[in-house]
Amino acid sequence: MTGNTKKGMLHVYAFRALVVFFVIMVIFTVTSRVTASLTTARVTTERPGERRIEHVVNVNGRVEKKRELAVLTEGGILVKTVCVTPGQKVSEGELLAELDTEHLEELIREKEEELLILRLTAENTQAAQEQGERDARTAKSRAVEDAQNALADAQAYCDTAAAELQSASDAYYSYQAAHAGDAGNGETYAQLLALQDAMRAKQTVCDDAFRRLRDAQLAAARADADAKEPLAAEDTSRIAEIQIAQKERELLALEEVLSLGGAVTSPVEGVVTEIFLAVGQLTPETAAVTLADISSGMRYQAHIDKRDTPYVSVGTPVTLTKNGQKFEDLTIDAIQTCEDGSFDVTVDLPAGTPLGVGDTADLTLTQSSGLYRTVVPAGALHMENGSYYVLVVEEEETVLGTQYQIRRVDVQVSEKSDTYAALAEGALSSEAQVVTDADRYVEAGSRVRLREP
Repeated sequence: MTGNTKKGMLHVYAFRALVVFFVIMVIFTVTSRVTASLTTARVTTERPGERRIEHVVNVNGRVEKKRELAVLTEGGILVKTVCVTPGQKVSEGELLAELDTEHLEELIREKEEELLILRLTAENTQAAQEQGERDARTAKSRAVEDAQNALADAQAYCDTAAAELQSASDAYYSYQAAHAGDAGNGETYAQLLALQDAMRAKQTVCDDAFRRLRDAQLAAARADADAKEPLAAEDTSRIAEIQIAQKERELLALEEVLSLGGAVTSPVEGVVTEIFLAVGQLTPETAAVTLADISSGMRYQAHIDKRDTPYVSVGTPVTLTKNGQKFEDLTIDAIQTCEDGSFDVTVDLPAGTPLGVGDTADLTLTQSSGLYRTVVPAGALHMENGSYYVLVVEEEETVLGTQYQIRRVDVQVSEKSDTYAALAEGALSSEAQVVTDADRYVEAGSRVRLREP
């Protein structure tokens, strides 16, 4: 082999070695990049922007009756048929139940007999009362007459006693004057004592007669006053009148039910909420049926969690959704605060709303804030020890080219919803690339790749 041949062979070997080297380098480069693509997190970023924070509240509630009324009928009537069921919608005048007219007629006959007995009893009572009044007036008149006779007798007795006293007194003083000079005579003295005793006896009789006269005058005055007093009113007659009036009303009510053929009908368009009638049983003294009055409208009620109460107030616009159908132009009309701070809200539904009592529907309300300059998706926020932070992607030039690295930025949240968060200005520039999603865990210092938009 010549020297030229050897040199040629060496050049071939060198070229082959160089080719092998470049092939190996390409393999390592591809492997490195594949490995890097498999181990480096891919992230999605979004730049902060201007936005209003919208708080959306979604809850489920139920349609309730706004006004419930009772359908009444007379109690104690046999129920023949019940024509409705709870939850059934009825129109005004629709038949709810039928009462047994034969039993109703029997009740009317009984009421008529009871009324007749009451009237007869009242007549007898009135006659007895009038007789009693006549007897009382007669007794009063006789009492006055007797008192006047007693007074006249007492006056005569008093007059006689006074005259006898005067006569005895005159006899004593006349005898005393006639025998003034003969006072020491025993016979004269004895006669004076006798006359004096007679005068004192007459005085006693006169005093007794005066007391009798005074008592007779008092008795006559009382008898006269009693005679002028009106007779005490008897309650028996008034009670009878009340009982008759009550029985007449009962009879009239039964006759009215009979005139309707025993039909119990709905007074309004509504929904039957409860039935208190049973076939073969007597109607109760309370309501026969209760209805939700559709004509007065209905109301929707829902419960709002405590965390959403700051966005709810009376007058807040809401939308109700049922099976894809939306009912708008509604507002919250009433709020009741619960013990835990949550709300029970009421929305009045206008008449004609195609929702029924017991239907469920979704309530949605949205409250918007003022305009914020630095707003990021809520998913970009992270929390540590009670403080918020976000992760941003920054470019870095290396020997391998441009690379991306994660940096942590602490922020303050001005307002936050389920979808977006408004940050205090100054922490982030409008060009910052905020990480909103990553295919694996990342933290400050992590190298990442950007997902293509």
